[in-house]
Amino acid sequence: MQPPTGRQSERIRWRTMSSRRRGYQSCCMSRRGEVRGALAVVLLLGGGCNPSVAIISFPLPPVSDIVKTCSIEVSCLISPPLESVSGCVSAFELGIATGQGAFGHSAAELQRYVDCAKGAADCHAAVACASRNHGPDYCTAHPGNSCDGNLEVECNTPPEMADWAIYNMDCDAFGLMCETANGSAGCTNGVPCTANSPSQVCDGNRIVECPQIDLSEPLDCGYVLTSSNCVMETENSVQVATCRPAGATAGSCGSDSSRCDGDSVVSCRAGVATRFDCSQAGETCGLVGASGTCLPNGGSCEGAGDSCQGDALVVCANGKLVSFPCASIGLTTCLTMASGAACR
Repeated sequence: MQPPTGRQSERIRWRTMSSRRRGYQSCCMSRRGEVRGALAVVLLLGGGCNPSVAIISFPLPPVSDIVKTCSIEVSCLISPPLESVSGCVSAFELGIATGQGAFGHSAAELQRYVDCAKGAADCHAAVACASRNHGPDYCTAHPGNSCDGNLEVECNTPPEMADWAIYNMDCDAFGLMCETANGSAGCTNGVPCTANSPSQVCDGNRIVECPQIDLSEPLDCGYVLTSSNCVMETENSVQVATCRPAGATAGSCGSDSSRCDGDSVVSCRAGVATRFDCSQAGETCGLVGASGTCLPNGGSCEGAGDSCQGDALVVCANGKLVSFPCASIGLTTCLTMASGAACR
């Protein structure tokens, strides 16, 4: 999955998404801008002709913690997925609040990054914590996916420059082991894949598949998509394993569509009805073409871009300009660049 550029926007939609790290299938909700709000994974049972609608929103860290994480991301990494702090904040909030993650990484991985960054005194402390001390030297020697003990480490591959391996997976935490084969690595149960192995099946709440390393790779749905469950679905007459959010009901609506109901977007994707309250992000529902989507209220700073004010970054977070002092991550100045601004 390629990361969005800047504060790239998306309509709320249900879709099947493949991780860039492994080919699991999961139903994911995606939307533009930021999303906030208390945990609410409930099923509303409508009367008469109304379908069941799943309302899905997970609690977010304080926006100040996400702004700090994204300032570290843009200022301290050699090749950040996003060059805009404002765009990074949107992606993190979207990924954590919907439970779907961002940049091909789970919401749990994003949350761990925030936890490392919020208490860090400087860049090195934050990225060393998040990467479990796998920096550019390790990644120069181990490009791509590799195993370091029972840790699956994901590094950049050439021509990208070696950087801190911020996102990695502790196979031990899932009762698995890290193995390498065919130039790749993954957390596996050690069961060999054969010609008769199904491409994907559910084993309890895990999707089990046979990818590059030729060993079965179970992936816990609760880790892939927060609070989701593994179910088998039919796509183009083929049975596939899917991580479906708790409270979502297959067949709860008809054709793909989205509409506004007050400030909420009500959508139908892949036969699953969902509802998202745009006001949780300080936005409102409006139409883009014939589709309902969350849109900024008047006066929002969205699209303003990152800038400098003295030795502080000024970024847009939740529709408001926020100042972030570079000294808080051990850097001394703010520089304006073609892509926006960063601490240095």
